[in-house]
Amino acid sequence: MASPAGFVNSFAKQAEDEHVILHARIQTEEANRKALELEHQKLERLLRQDASAVDVQAACSELVIGTEVHLSPDVQRFVLMGSFPYPAPVASVAVSSREVVALACWDGRVSLFDLARWRSLGQINTSAGVNSFVGFDHLPDNISEQAIVCAEFMPNLPHVLGLAVSQQVQIWDHVEGKWFKEAAFQHGSPINDIDFHEVQSLLASTADDGRGLIWDVLRSGVPLRTCCTASAELSACRFLGGAAPYELLVATAGLDGATRVWDLRRPAQVRSVRSQASASCLDCKASSHQLAIGTVDGQITMWDIRTWKELPGFDVRVPLGMQAHPRSLSFSPCGATLSVGCVGGELLMLDVNQPSHYRRVLHHRDTLASLAWSSSVLEWSAAPSHYLVCASLDGSWSCWVQAGDD
Repeated sequence: MASPAGFVNSFAKQAEDEHVILHARIQTEEANRKALELEHQKLERLLRQDASAVDVQAACSELVIGTEVHLSPDVQRFVLMGSFPYPAPVASVAVSSREVVALACWDGRVSLFDLARWRSLGQINTSAGVNSFVGFDHLPDNISEQAIVCAEFMPNLPHVLGLAVSQQVQIWDHVEGKWFKEAAFQHGSPINDIDFHEVQSLLASTADDGRGLIWDVLRSGVPLRTCCTASAELSACRFLGGAAPYELLVATAGLDGATRVWDLRRPAQVRSVRSQASASCLDCKASSHQLAIGTVDGQITMWDIRTWKELPGFDVRVPLGMQAHPRSLSFSPCGATLSVGCVGGELLMLDVNQPSHYRRVLHHRDTLASLAWSSSVLEWSAAPSHYLVCASLDGSWSCWVQAGDD
């Protein structure tokens, strides 16, 4: 039996340990506060320097407050340029080669934003027929409530926009300042994802019926190829690249945990990698030969698509908790960073070469359903860099810029 002195010493030791832990937490919070102040100082400097080119301060007038940044070594810092509310969940975001942002929402509207000139461009009403472009001040009362789940610009034809609306893919064309619906491809089942080929006029769509369909958007409304798994719903699709040896390969991810690669010339499955849990998202970067897959058990697996060797991955539950998992993935233009949008609204920026090095940004309150990088450097910025746009189911979207060191 322990003596009274032993009890006193044990209690004192426990109190000392708790004091050390509390002191460490205080130091961490203080470091986070100083880091956030530095980010805001850099943003203010950018705003002052860019005021002659665009009215960025006015565009940022509806900035959403509540951003928390956690730092890790060797990962570039990101500064919030603007965050804007919307009356419905924003399910998808796409950025064209002309730096036009398309934000697809659950209320059937697509909001357009000129990133290069930092100004709104109006909206598209997907329920209308021929000419459906409307300004923000002239929205029709009978606008469609049919949710848009995905939006993608055609890389080689940036005036062409694809939208996944229920069981069809709608193709929109920008002509003389207005958007026109050119076609609607019927998939036959609720669509979860679409993707354009980098060079060819091909579009891939995946849906709940377990089929991945390949369309020629300029020539025919009939699928050119059918990639059929028949075993599970398909959640995502990506063309692997626009040049040899990947230009005829497309990947599909399913709720059975399998990610399959198809050769469009046959069509036939040429590769399959399997996860322990359902795959929720994927992205590919041909220039660095990497494929990233996110699953609902929190894992992000990385693959070298030349040899199909598994690379070091990342578990988002380590920094975020056991309920966290990735919902969207996007490689940066240089391929050095993988941005990860999570179901809790967290944004992770992973160092591709060292996934354990990351930055965590807490800004949105609900799922980051889609991420998209700008394809070119914006010249009006004081420190020209690529931009990342995030779409959230909390009814808002945000724009971030890579911040260089002084």
